[in-house]
Amino acid sequence: MEEYKVELLLKINTETNSLFNNAKKVVELFKLNDRFELISLENEGCYSLLFKEKEFEFNIFTESENIYSITILTTDSPYNDLVLTGTLDTLTEVVRELKITVSSNLKNCSYEVLWDDVGIYYAKLAYPRIIEIENLMRKLITKFMLVSVGMDFFNNIPKDINIRNEKDTDSGFLHNIDFIDLTKYLFTARPLKKQEDLLKIIDSLTENRLPPDVDLLKYKKDSYWNRYFKEKAGNGLEANPIKKDWEQLYKLRCKVAHSRFLKKEDCETIQSLCDKLRQTFSDALDHLNSIDLTEENKETITDDLFSEIEGNLWHEKLYDLIKKHFHDEFSLQDLYAFESQLQEEYPENNTIRASIRRNLQKLRDSGKIEFISHGRYHILGENK
Repeated sequence: MEEYKVELLLKINTETNSLFNNAKKVVELFKLNDRFELISLENEGCYSLLFKEKEFEFNIFTESENIYSITILTTDSPYNDLVLTGTLDTLTEVVRELKITVSSNLKNCSYEVLWDDVGIYYAKLAYPRIIEIENLMRKLITKFMLVSVGMDFFNNIPKDINIRNEKDTDSGFLHNIDFIDLTKYLFTARPLKKQEDLLKIIDSLTENRLPPDVDLLKYKKDSYWNRYFKEKAGNGLEANPIKKDWEQLYKLRCKVAHSRFLKKEDCETIQSLCDKLRQTFSDALDHLNSIDLTEENKETITDDLFSEIEGNLWHEKLYDLIKKHFHDEFSLQDLYAFESQLQEEYPENNTIRASIRRNLQKLRDSGKIEFISHGRYHILGENK
């Protein structure tokens, strides 16, 4: 017979509640709640509990002098979905009424939930929906990067990015990114061009007008979603509401993953959020081919992605390492010798060698080093 149960551990402070010093007295306490009917059965500590015309098993046993284990079990079987959810709702009410009865009549008492089949049932119901939406988001970001931006992950990122320790996995790059961090790629506001570059242009002006080739909107912070998806694929939906829905879903996902017993209301919220996000992401995928990006924008998006992978201070960290260990020239192989050290500092980065090469280019572009030949570099004079 399929059973659903909730187990509680009740601790009573006998100094302030001296009347309730054994299991039978605790049962008498619960009988004060006129919504219950508790009928003693043959075995000691075993009762039939009637509540809202439903019957449950109620077992109470003494664990120690003032600690009691309480188990409430369903008795109806088999179930269809409608009957089951009704029974679980009633079981939840029973547990709530037990807690209210204790808190209303006793002082300095506490209880712990040891097992909750209701929470487990709703967690099992909710988690497949969360996984579906998470993978739909990964699919959207990956296709945007590969198809729209034209960035070739498998040439620009070392192949070991796709390899995990588990032998049976064949996951792509974005499966190495945490659930909550996925929103950074499409929904975090950022400029297409560095705002400090605009300040340099302003400082160089000799008259009160900008050069005709300066597009101010490219220096404005906005998300890729608002720039490329909102009107064509998002029906005008802004990035922030989507991001807030994702963050709310993340909190509930953590509740499931960390075995915090899920409530029916939580499961309903998860279903509602997943339905909204599924529609949004599916529409975006359907309109992906209609997004037209300039080569400049493609390059900016690619740089942003690598900045997310590496962290914004990666090139500064690499430059400090170069200045500490080298005084004039150094080679790429010299820097590879520090791979394990950098891996310890950036444990989430699985592409250390690629990050070294990429950030050497940034240091070269900023005038701190220059490329000589055959993987060798020279530290420029004032930076030595």
